Amino acid sequence: MSPDAPERTRTIRELFASRHAALAVGVLLLEFSAGLTVYVSAVVVPAVIADLQAARDYPLIVSATSVGLFLSLVAAARLLRRIGPRPVLAAGLILTVAGALVSAAAGSALVFACGRFAAALGSGLLGVFGTAAVIASVPPGYRTRLFALTSAMWILPGMIGPSAAVALVHAVGWRFTLLTVVPLVLVARILVGRAALRTGAHARDETPVERRPLSVSLLLPAGMAFFVFGSAGSLGNWSLLGLAVALVGAVGLLPAGTVRLADGPPRFLALLAVVCFGYFGADALMTAMGTRADGLPLIWVSVALGASAVCWSLGSMMQPRLSGLQGQRGRAVLATGAGTMAAGAGGIVAMQTVGAVTGPLLFAAWCVAGFGMGLAYPILYLRSTTATTTRALDAGTLATAVLVAESVGSVLGAAAGSAIVDVAQRIGASEAEGLHASMFAFTAALVLGVPIALMRRREGAARAAATAGS
Repeated sequence: MSPDAPERTRTIRELFASRHAALAVGVLLLEFSAGLTVYVSAVVVPAVIADLQAARDYPLIVSATSVGLFLSLVAAARLLRRIGPRPVLAAGLILTVAGALVSAAAGSALVFACGRFAAALGSGLLGVFGTAAVIASVPPGYRTRLFALTSAMWILPGMIGPSAAVALVHAVGWRFTLLTVVPLVLVARILVGRAALRTGAHARDETPVERRPLSVSLLLPAGMAFFVFGSAGSLGNWSLLGLAVALVGAVGLLPAGTVRLADGPPRFLALLAVVCFGYFGADALMTAMGTRADGLPLIWVSVALGASAVCWSLGSMMQPRLSGLQGQRGRAVLATGAGTMAAGAGGIVAMQTVGAVTGPLLFAAWCVAGFGMGLAYPILYLRSTTATTTRALDAGTLATAVLVAESVGSVLGAAAGSAIVDVAQRIGASEAEGLHASMFAFTAALVLGVPIALMRRREGAARAAATAGS
């Protein structure tokens, strides 16, 4: 079977009747708990700031997570190769629990941030572990169905997560609320770990793979730390330098050829980063933009964000069937997803340009964007984690690469949007104009994703692959 002709997508029944069922259940439960964690974390932050009297330490509280995540992505693949899966699994579980307990018991912003940093470090290690297990042991046909189902796991958390978290904070306080998701996270992590160890998915891989110096890889967490912490202090004018440093570090964690859109996983990793930059960047600033720039009630923006997540899940569930209708490569569906996201974001830009933003129109436009993300995301994950060249890329490397592309795109999107707003005000524009300019930048990124999705394999690479296989 050629690289461009992956096996057919399996049905849900086939997935859960296969030997991959236990791992699939663990991964799906993990996604469900991740959705709840996201909403709980967002809800408790204001209560944490008020209780710890940390109004001046807001950047410290909300940024430690991203720095811990990026540090884990630097270390995870190396640890999996050098010490094996069991110590990595144990370290991830210990850090996750310990971090949550430290944050819940914190009496200051610094202690709370240390706990969040530790929990994010553990979560990142376990995330690479689980993703690598899926890549190493689940064939592409089953993997496509599994990735589509993982998005569906966000429907219920998106519907009940925010309101349930608000009720818990009022009833029992933010400290207990922060711990409510931990048991579910532990169960999911243990299920994934046991299934991966049982199937031998993390057997030591001695295949030579391309490695970058640790000093280069550490530029990612170091740069993000400088940007986040420097923005809140006296180094604000220099903090943008941190983004450049982080970008260099991110490139160091990605397979060679990602920046130049080389065939195979590198091109799809680049597209994943571009799409996450546009979609999650806009999503992060949507509340501020809708309320502060466009004068909409908060309820409309909140509903639009939740509905977009539901539409993402619906698009993901439809994607395997559409991929079959559009051909084995799925390029048409991938381009359609990117174009749909660009259309939704572009609709918001158009409304802002003519000053006609309304709650229902914002709701409709962002639902369209969410549906497009649902179409594109499973394909991007599959293509980014399926090696199609003779160059060796082990599961740990691919798992780290896909998590880096996704998280860096998302974090840099939000950071770049905030920087645009800040720069706009520094040069005399209004906050609203800065927010609108950031939305235009996000839309441009999503538009750029369409031609990348439609790129065909280069003839030279195709001939080389054919020669290698003959």
